[in-house]
Amino acid sequence: MAIRVLITEDEILIARKIEQTLNRAGYEVVGIATDGETALQKVSETDPNLVLMDIVMPGELDGVETAQIIRDRFRLPVVYLTAYADRETLERAKITLPFGYVLKPFEERELTIAVEIALTRHQIESELQSLLDQSKGLTQENETSQALRSEYISYISHEFRNPLAAIAASAELLQAYHNHLNEDKRQKHFERINSAVSAINQLLEDIVILESSESSAVLLAPRLLNIVEFCQDLIDSLQFSIGQSHILQFTHQPTCKTLLLDEKMLWQILTNLLTNAIKYSPIGATIELDIICEMHQLTCQIRDRGMGIPPESQTRLFEPFYRAANAKQRPGTGLGLTIVKRAVDLLNGEITIDSTIGVGTTVCVTLPLIADPPPSV
Repeated sequence: MAIRVLITEDEILIARKIEQTLNRAGYEVVGIATDGETALQKVSETDPNLVLMDIVMPGELDGVETAQIIRDRFRLPVVYLTAYADRETLERAKITLPFGYVLKPFEERELTIAVEIALTRHQIESELQSLLDQSKGLTQENETSQALRSEYISYISHEFRNPLAAIAASAELLQAYHNHLNEDKRQKHFERINSAVSAINQLLEDIVILESSESSAVLLAPRLLNIVEFCQDLIDSLQFSIGQSHILQFTHQPTCKTLLLDEKMLWQILTNLLTNAIKYSPIGATIELDIICEMHQLTCQIRDRGMGIPPESQTRLFEPFYRAANAKQRPGTGLGLTIVKRAVDLLNGEITIDSTIGVGTTVCVTLPLIADPPPSV
């Protein structure tokens, strides 16, 4: 279903241009309002996902007042459209906590990026609020569980803060200096925003897995997957992102071809394990991914030559926020292996770790293969 957008703009030619831009980007424009009163009525009637709001508008309600009502009454994200406004109006606009600004005249990409950022931010805030509401409603079983919940919420807030700050910084620079930035600099800011949005989406995927303690809590979506191409693409993507700091190698049996697997879960498992191996290996080290395809199972082995894990820590590695004693100086939250274990459990698989201090670590994940679906009649 397409994202629904309501345009509130008193200049009809500008409104039509915005409508055409949004339609080309795949959004559904549910209406155009030329004043605040009409905007409130259309919000109630059309149930949009986002409202674009001109700050300076005719009628009893200006854009700022209308945006405040929409935020309070409907809990919808509002992005302001403005060509100019006095300082007092802009200060009033800030109080409404808008999800972004688009300066007129605008380029198509600036508008679509602003809409994408606003929708992503609104989704994040909704997810966070939902998690906070859930945590408040839980029975406090003991001090340990309470401390874990607090640490979990702290982790979520911290992890979202960095990409959100990157989005905000680039958006503000584009807003304030877009006429003075050359195409290369604008492109860098757009890439920074897109990268941050991707990071946020990854965090949301992690949250889904962390919140799922039973296989019934997640709807698995197995599909036919060329396992060799999938793993090679993953290795290539990670190698590109880390540059030459580490060497990633992928090996497989000739029998490994097309398997019926949940692509998203497998991506979560391998990405977290490979990222962990990179994090705890010295610069220049080689990390290996090897897959073995048997009739009823897939085995993935990730091997590094890092610092190794102390024996006393190995039984606790899957506990949330646990960090081995020799790894506490490395950046991280202690949730990577927890996410992997949850994902493996959801797929009814097994995970084992073989590690020696000063030699390295091998993580072995075994996943049962889903039987081929019966042919359609």
